[in-house]
Amino acid sequence: MRYLAVIALSSLFLLSSCRSARMQKMLIYHSSQLEQLVNRDMAAPDKMDVLAALMVEALEESLEFKKTKDSVKFLKAYTKDNKPALDALYREFSNWYLILSPTQKLIETTRIATKPYVRQVLNVVPKVETKIKRKLNTVFALGRFVKLFQLI
Repeated sequence: MRYLAVIALSSLFLLSSCRSARMQKMLIYHSSQLEQLVNRDMAAPDKMDVLAALMVEALEESLEFKKTKDSVKFLKAYTKDNKPALDALYREFSNWYLILSPTQKLIETTRIATKPYVRQVLNVVPKVETKIKRKLNTVFALGRFVKLFQLI
């Protein structure tokens, strides 16, 4: 009986550490991708496409955790770990958008609306919000980018 208790506790510890290691691996991947994106010599619209794909990927990964607590923990860590990169990208996109003419803004709005990630965002955001039982703006940097797209 005593051995069963030790085995059960060991199993729980291993599962917990595996989940934690998996989460850490995902966070490191996203940090690296965002840092590369910030430093990459690309046009702002192209960077925006890459960022949107990375954010959709992170949101989908947050759904993979069985516990809501782990999903929230992942999203908060993502936001905290990547705040400098996300802030730099947000500034770059804002500055780029401000210099566009009204016609160029209309063209960019149309271009963005036809991207596949728009449908992905529209599908994944409600799922994540339902799972974590709160709006993403409260735990995730996505709120700033939603505002950016509202300008467009």
